[in-house]
Amino acid sequence: MKVQFDPKRSQNAARDQGLLVNYGPSRRAPPRLRWLVTALILLSPIFYFGYRAIDSAVTVDAPASVQLPMTRINAVASGIVQRVNVQPGDYVRPGKRLVTLSDPALAERLGALEAEIDALSEQPIETRNVDSILESLSRELEITQQLVTVREREYQQLVKLAERGGAVASERQAARAALQQARHQRQQVRTRMAETRRANATDGANSERYTRLRILRARRDALIAQRKLLTVTAPRPGYVVAVDANEGERIGPGASLVTMTSAGRSHVLAYLSPEQTRFARAGAAATLVFADGTKLKARIVQGPHRAAAVPGALSANLTRNPPRLVVRLEPLAPLPPGLRVNDLPVTVRFARGPDAVGLGWLTGDSNSAG
Repeated sequence: MKVQFDPKRSQNAARDQGLLVNYGPSRRAPPRLRWLVTALILLSPIFYFGYRAIDSAVTVDAPASVQLPMTRINAVASGIVQRVNVQPGDYVRPGKRLVTLSDPALAERLGALEAEIDALSEQPIETRNVDSILESLSRELEITQQLVTVREREYQQLVKLAERGGAVASERQAARAALQQARHQRQQVRTRMAETRRANATDGANSERYTRLRILRARRDALIAQRKLLTVTAPRPGYVVAVDANEGERIGPGASLVTMTSAGRSHVLAYLSPEQTRFARAGAAATLVFADGTKLKARIVQGPHRAAAVPGALSANLTRNPPRLVVRLEPLAPLPPGLRVNDLPVTVRFARGPDAVGLGWLTGDSNSAG
């Protein structure tokens, strides 16, 4: 078999001796997309580490946590924790019962006072004669009042008749004298009733008993008011963050019972290493990056003001956790309800600025030349 190759004819395979040769379509497309995807996969680590290098050159990240305004509910009176009515995470409204305390000594004193008050109240009052006298005087006062009403009516009639000339002056004067006498009798009855009541109030046995009752009732009211302090309620709406009291525990005044959130703006505490603090000046801007990808603008309201170890939930190094400088930030917008959680981890991203990446010459800063 002889095969001859003609270089001139092989230059244009679509024609043979001047005639057009129709070839069938190829069975598959050239694998350009596959090679492109393969190239992207192979180059993705380079792109990723390149992005991280550029990002770390212009920004610095620091661990942080959301801090909500807190209210600590303390005990006002001493007692034993009888019942804890809430748990961490519960939402409470104003007046919701948080903790119930008991004071056996107070309950015993209150019971003794109640028994003594009941005993004194059940004793017969030695005022039977006085009551009968007052009842008799009341009837007499009613009679004299009726007499005064009659005399006033008679006197008014005589005055009208005298104006018409139908009554003489002597009759009118007699009616007036009768009216004055009736009023005088009524006043005497009233005076006798007042003296009788006054004498009864200053009676020896009854006066001592009334005085004792007033003292005991005042003490009882004071103990009842003190007992109300044993029921601790929520002063405002919020979420319970921590319960510091245990049932059966004896506590004193001022002891912490419940910690709950309160109304107010939340803030963020960021923990920076000493070399990072130059990027966290008061008034500078920052970005809060949450685990779900949410990003919020924030402002530094307080620069490094104290040192503290990074909380365990925020620390990536489980063996070594040196103290860091704490910076306080405030979000420029309210946190969404799902992110308004105390101690919620968040990353704070600060801008390094041109000086930190060696671009100070762009801003004309000669100190960055070195």
